[in-house]
Formats: sequence, C-alpha cells, structure tokens
Amino acid sequence: MPHPAVTLRDVSSGEQHRLPVYGEVGPAVGRLEWDAVLKAFEASKVLIEDFEPALIKQGLLTGMTVDQFADGSMVLVTVTKKVEGPPPADYPPLLDYEIRFKRLLEKTYVSRPHTEVLDTIVSRLPQQMMLANTPARALDIYEQARLMPGVSTKNHLLTQHQLRVNGPLFTRLEDGPLSLLKATDVRGRLCVVKMLPDAVPLNSSNFPGGSEGRACHQLLPGAKKEGAPLIEAEVLELRVTQEHGSTRHAPGRYAALLSIQYVGTVASCLQLTEEVIERGARRILHAVRYMHARNFVHMDIKSDNIFLESDGRWYLGDLGSTVPTNTPVLTTTTWFTGGKWVGEPAKEEYDFYMLAVVVGVELDKTNWKDRLIENSHTPPHKLVAALQSATRPSLIQLIEEILRSAGLQSNP
Repeated sequence: MPHPAVTLRDVSSGEQHRLPVYGEVGPAVGRLEWDAVLKAFEASKVLIEDFEPALIKQGLLTGMTVDQFADGSMVLVTVTKKVEGPPPADYPPLLDYEIRFKRLLEKTYVSRPHTEVLDTIVSRLPQQMMLANTPARALDIYEQARLMPGVSTKNHLLTQHQLRVNGPLFTRLEDGPLSLLKATDVRGRLCVVKMLPDAVPLNSSNFPGGSEGRACHQLLPGAKKEGAPLIEAEVLELRVTQEHGSTRHAPGRYAALLSIQYVGTVASCLQLTEEVIERGARRILHAVRYMHARNFVHMDIKSDNIFLESDGRWYLGDLGSTVPTNTPVLTTTTWFTGGKWVGEPAKEEYDFYMLAVVVGVELDKTNWKDRLIENSHTPPHKLVAALQSATRPSLIQLIEEILRSAGLQSNP
C-alpha cells in the first residue's frame, strides 16, 4: 500500500509532486511548511488539490486539502506561510473553516460554544469540521466532541470505578460515536464505556445522563433478572468536584454506561438465513415487550442497534432515543419510520413497526433500500410488500404477529 501523500501542483508549469505525510494507519493529519513547497517547486504559487491557499489568520496563509486514497484512508494536509501585508489581489475569497463552523453552530441552540470543545474539534476532528455543511451536521460534531474524554475523564473512571480506558472504540465519526471508549475492568474483561450527556448538581436527587441515563437506570437492572435480551450494561456515576480542577466539566454528577464488548451488530453481518432472522427477531420482540411493560418506548430499533454475542444471540441496545410511553418522540432514525414521528406521542406501535422494518432489511441485505425506502421513510405498503418475500412458515407467522402489534395487516 503506498504511503499517504498529498499532491502539490505548480500552476505555472503544471508539474506535480507527491509529498509523503507520515502518520498512523487510517486517517492521518500532517503539516507542510511553505518553505518545503517552494523547495519542491521554485514557484511562489501552488495549488493544493485544486484549492489555492486562501485562509488569512493571525499572519498565516493557510491552505487545506482532504486527499482520498484507493484504500479508503484520508489525509488532511495544511500548508502555511507567514504573510506580511495584505494578501495578493489575485487570491480567491477567504474561507475560514473554523469561523464557518461557528456560524453553523450559531443556527442551533449552541450560541456560545465552549472554547475547549472547539479546540478538540480543530485538533482531533479537522476533516469533519471542514466537511460540515449544515447546522445539524455541525451540531452533531460538536456534541460528539463534547463527550470525547480528556485526561480528567480517564482518571475519574480509573479512581472511581477501576476502569482503564484504552482509547476511543471508533477513530472516525463516520464509523460510530466518538463518546464510546474501549476499557478494561479489574477482572481484565474488555468493556465499552459510553459517556452520557446532561450532568446534575452534586446535591441533586435526580439521575445524571439525561433521558438515556434514566431509561438505562430503570430498565437494565431488571432485564437480566427476567431474561429480557437488552444489552448487558450498568450506569456508572462520576463525581466531579471543584477540587478536581476540570476546565471542561463544571462540578456535578456525570453518568457513563458500561457494557461488555459485543462482537458486532446485526448490521455488520452478511446475509442471514430466515431461521437466524426469526430466532433473532423473537428475542428483540421479547426485549420490546419488556420495555413496554415498564412504560418505555425504544424509538430507534434498527440493525445497527442490535448487538451480537459470539454465539449469535441478539441483544437490543442504544437507549439514546428511548422515552416514556406517550411522551414526545425526541429522536429516531427517519428511514425506518412510517412517517413523521418526531414530536408525536411515543406509541408502542412505533417499536413494532421498526422491528418489522428490521426483518425486512435482513431478508434482503443487498436491495433493502430500493424495496423499503420512499421519501426518506418506510411507508406501510412497501414494508408489507417486502416482508412477503419470507418463505419459512414460522417466520411468516411471526411477521404477522409483529405487523398486528404495529397496527398493520400482512396483506396490502
């Protein structure tokens, strides 16, 4: 595999030169001083992947590029030059990615972003910052960065819960939440720690961790006792006091979710047999009914949120969208809904509908988008039609049961 490099092109001669960028395997960040560019080309004007260096900030002329390689790796290279006086007149309009990112955030509820969180984005998520083009995307990146652990978080997990953090579970935002951490407990078991939002004051009687923390606290302890296949996890509490001197986190009680490290998700599997789909769907149906009996609706049932044990058993996880029954739906994955559900009272039928969509997806891993999705939703007529491809009699009976629970009939 060729080493990551960035192509520089002399606009006057058309000559190209690839300069290697040394970093870790996968996403890499490199910096090239302007002198290296001039040394490579004896020219004063250089194009970087078709973008002229065009950012003036604190006396620096900076150009950025994102280079995509055949193996999927991506590299961000910055070329800088000290500037004296005004920029040349022939440079294109200036573009400051950080300022643009802040302006996108201003269109959300984050009117005053935390300086340390922004520094984290600039230093650890520069590619995502550059590519953010909507307020929603900028907010997602900001929230992910806010939950990324610093040194103090790792120390709290070690001293308060004897957990050694080994770094993020995912290194790219595209692969999964950056708030998920790899950890090892005192028994040497591999675990995953998920930092939860919404702290509470030290003297508060409320649970930290927001709606997800409350749902996990009320649902997970009893699930194992009753054999309901929700993920095996527990809510941890972290106490941050004034003496800890954290610059990002104010004193208060914070929450994290500790779970075992599963081997994967149903979404990561190749095409499954109908027997396996039926067995797994029955387990998730059991988990859903357990939640409904305790007046909670999951609201985000999908293959990505169904976790696998090494023996192939399915477990329902990620309670980030879970809300009490008949309270407003806060978030969900729109593709797998039958319509506009956000803001509507959460109904048990919604969970059964999304479980039916899971079965439809797993019946045809290759073509499920074409068979199910229409106008960013899964309408009932397409869902019922897709499920009719099932041939196993006991699976057909299960599908009919799930559809009835969702308020649908098996015949279009």
